[in-house]
Amino acid sequence: MNEIEVKVKLDNPTDLIKKFKELGCVLSEPITQKDTIFLSKEMKEYKIEEGTIILRLREQNNKTIFTLKQQKKNALESREHETIIENPHEITAILDLLGYQPLIHVNKTRIKAKYKDYNLCIDHVEKLGHFAEVELLTDKENSTELQSEMMIFLQKLGIASNQRIFTPYDTMIYNLEH
Repeated sequence: MNEIEVKVKLDNPTDLIKKFKELGCVLSEPITQKDTIFLSKEMKEYKIEEGTIILRLREQNNKTIFTLKQQKKNALESREHETIIENPHEITAILDLLGYQPLIHVNKTRIKAKYKDYNLCIDHVEKLGHFAEVELLTDKENSTELQSEMMIFLQKLGIASNQRIFTPYDTMIYNLEH
């Protein structure tokens, strides 16, 4: 499955939350997500290119979710597979033996909603601030067209095109810390 998303920086998430409610979206309670991002020990710099494998352990609601993402050309598009892990310490040991190391921690509080085929997220990311994401899981490969449609959707909700962010949270945190 391909995950395609559009991310925007928010000054005030309250306005967008109100617009989601006006669309009839049911918002989740805030969810705390603690992500640890693993990359190959062979990588000499934090440069995510097409084909890069990114592994993530996410702690959420007393569960640990393991995700593999394979980066596509676009920084906000990847092939994605995930599963629930019973023993995060064992998977961390396995990843170490496979040549992966934990590099970045991303902690956020997320409010989720669904609108048609879109997964909507309002995030508060530690060290970075507030963001919104529109995500689509699809078998389709035409990410540019789909991302344009998602951005048009956000513009109809009052988001300006200059609020769009093309960088994933982990890369933003890496750049901030280094």
